[in-house]
Amino acid sequence: MVFAIIGAALFAEVVGYYFDTYWFWTLFILGYLLVLVAFTLHTYYNGMFTYFLESWTRIGRGIFVKERAARDVRVLRPARIKKFFLCLSVVAVNALMAFYIIVNKTPGISQYLLVILMANMMLYVVYYCGMKLRYCYWHKRRRASESINCVCATYLVLSLVFMLVGFYFFTMETKNKHMTASQSREKNAPCVLLFFDNHDLWHFASAAGLFFNFMMVLTLEDDNIETPWENIKVF
Repeated sequence: MVFAIIGAALFAEVVGYYFDTYWFWTLFILGYLLVLVAFTLHTYYNGMFTYFLESWTRIGRGIFVKERAARDVRVLRPARIKKFFLCLSVVAVNALMAFYIIVNKTPGISQYLLVILMANMMLYVVYYCGMKLRYCYWHKRRRASESINCVCATYLVLSLVFMLVGFYFFTMETKNKHMTASQSREKNAPCVLLFFDNHDLWHFASAAGLFFNFMMVLTLEDDNIETPWENIKVF
């Protein structure tokens, strides 16, 4: 499934260069929004489709019941307040990115996909770490096992540092693939480090950032290693 998605993204990248039309960008935005809705529902209901059906069935009965007196708008109140605000933030951020894509419409959707994936990953990491800290320090039933240990925090800091460095070199392009070869050559600059240019350093820094990010995720629940599986909080 993962490789199918990567293949579809690469295919859309190529199509975007040859068919930079209104219809292409409309289909891309519609597909983006469709995936956003599916991802948001999956996140809110923790991937449990039966909860989704039960929730919307209850909402329908509460609003559209025949007897006016029996109608109850309280069913519209989210059952998972924290997860609801996470999903609301995800929708808001992605809606802004979709609007930017519509306005900009620069050929080459890979750059947009990169920003979309990075932004959503950072949103969930911030939310998850925030919830762990809340249950560790500020919840009425505090759990020391929900703390973020020093090793995990170190990986998080290193990930952010390398990601920021990678983002800097990513924005400092020394070429422009939308120009002719001779025009793009005018943007060339001397190598930054030995024979590595900005693009090479972007790859190095972003790869290191992703590595430390995965190491952070790998060690995030280390303090819960003695906690029974059914007692671990799901955020």
